[in-house]
Amino acid sequence: MTGPELLPCPFCGTTEMLRIVGASDGHGWGFVRCDYCDAEGPDPDNFPGGWNQRTPDPAAEAAEIARLTAERDAALAGAVKVKPLVWFEVEKSRYGGKYTADGYTIRYIEGLWLLDFAGQSKAIWRFPTIEAAKAAAQTDYEARILAAIQPDPDARQADLSDAARDVLAERARQISAEGWTPEHDDQHVDGEMAQASGCYALNAAGWKTEALRGCWPIKWMAAWFKPTTPRRDLVKAGALIIAEIERLDRATPPADLAAKIGGEE
Repeated sequence: MTGPELLPCPFCGTTEMLRIVGASDGHGWGFVRCDYCDAEGPDPDNFPGGWNQRTPDPAAEAAEIARLTAERDAALAGAVKVKPLVWFEVEKSRYGGKYTADGYTIRYIEGLWLLDFAGQSKAIWRFPTIEAAKAAAQTDYEARILAAIQPDPDARQADLSDAARDVLAERARQISAEGWTPEHDDQHVDGEMAQASGCYALNAAGWKTEALRGCWPIKWMAAWFKPTTPRRDLVKAGALIIAEIERLDRATPPADLAAKIGGEE
């Protein structure tokens, strides 16, 4: 490799098989080619700095770690704040319309605003205004989330290690801060959470971060993969594994689940 020092290939992670193409022909431009995976880039107009502009910003990374740590501590302390529902208008009508948010539906029928959750027609609430219906939905939403992360008095959390506490706190943060409720998780039926957990665990084990970006769930945004330190990555991996196991348990008939928990094959 000749010319300016280049960062590893963002696709395969190699540093040994990179070369500069076209920079020595007198035109002052060129691009980088990886002979291991055949990747090329960046745009010659940005060469050579464009290739190396993938370097993480240490200050931004430290700020992100501090933010996540604060969220974890807040979850541990019970200072959980549920994000407000975001409503979308899916139907318009002369008198009202239809709105949805995270499984909740509000529709205007015969002078009243009807609210239901997940299509449960037997549990319909009626309100005189849409504001009252949205407020009731928010209250119910918060109750569902807080019930999911409420500590179990019999869990003897005082006997847990710091590592176990941090994994459980991260799981609580994912629910409260990110909105990854059980209903949300149940939509990821192709093993995405297990796959994401693997990416974080392998990053902590020393695999090249840029290579692991190619293993990130294809249906998820690439920006969601935010590795930091090995310990923090393993905490995220553990929380994602818990979420995936819980999803599998919810999808398993009670009799079969009891057999699996009991150790039967």
